[in-house]
Amino acid sequence: MTAARYIAGVVASVVLIVFSVGTGKTALGEGVLEIRVTDHQPGIEDFARLDVAVSEVLLHRQGEARNEGWVTVLESGDAVDIVPLKNGKFVRLGQSLITGGRFDAVRVSLGAVSGRLRSGGMAPLETDGSTLRVKLAVEPGSRQSILIDLFVENQTEHEGGSYVVKVRRIEIGELPAAEGGDT
Repeated sequence: MTAARYIAGVVASVVLIVFSVGTGKTALGEGVLEIRVTDHQPGIEDFARLDVAVSEVLLHRQGEARNEGWVTVLESGDAVDIVPLKNGKFVRLGQSLITGGRFDAVRVSLGAVSGRLRSGGMAPLETDGSTLRVKLAVEPGSRQSILIDLFVENQTEHEGGSYVVKVRRIEIGELPAAEGGDT
């Protein structure tokens, strides 16, 4: 390969990467993941407001040991009221660029939680984050969503019991192309 071709290749690569980053397009080998949260309807009807923070979302690379291969796709901590998130409604927690690959699990850590009951009192609350098995392939230029479906389990009928916010399921979906058809 001549020096001129090598330099032309390097310049073309740099221009492509700068263009991709500057326009919001994904860089080579990356895909976009949007993290969303919704609420599974049963159990929430006792609440006027229920604020839940999703503090961390991790993906596990397929083929890695269970204690290794975790990739952070969201570090948040902002609490959202999940009471209005019924019947297909969701809130977007964030978006992340991630190097392509295959993933086999999602770990969701729930943070601070507080709730006010419809009766006016504060609710005793706990959280239970989860690791759920999923199949997710992030291809270069792909745009996908991870929907975290939360539910509230009422354990107040037991002595010292509380409401427990848990991850019910994870849904993987496709996002529409960015404005103008960009990826």
